[in-house]
Amino acid sequence: MVEPRLYAKYSDLQRTDNLFVLDKYLRLVKWKDDASVLDVGFGDGIFAMENLKPHLPDNFRKLVGCDINPDMLKFAKENYTDPKVDFLKLDISAEETPVELEGEFDHIFSFYTLHWVTKQRQTYQPNI
Repeated sequence: MVEPRLYAKYSDLQRTDNLFVLDKYLRLVKWKDDASVLDVGFGDGIFAMENLKPHLPDNFRKLVGCDINPDMLKFAKENYTDPKVDFLKLDISAEETPVELEGEFDHIFSFYTLHWVTKQRQTYQPNI
């Protein structure tokens, strides 16, 4: 899906499943103070900003939403501003992880993302 407004309109199934996962499993996460969080496949940002972020500890340091689609990132930037949140263009199937991201995150979330990735085999390869 490349159109953010359509994705937002028709993503109820993903939202329902994501909420189920958060409600059932997020309590098991061992949070540390000043945690940094990455959301892979942030898309339009709606789920992360309205549902994931409120479940993060009050003292989290940052939430970075990444997506490969510049239109999704633009939509997220235009609709969500928060000093603790940043947006980043990232291809998770790239052969190398950007050096500035290595070891940067304490927790990584991803909801309904991998089915969008065309280079599945590359995505699962260690690239550090």
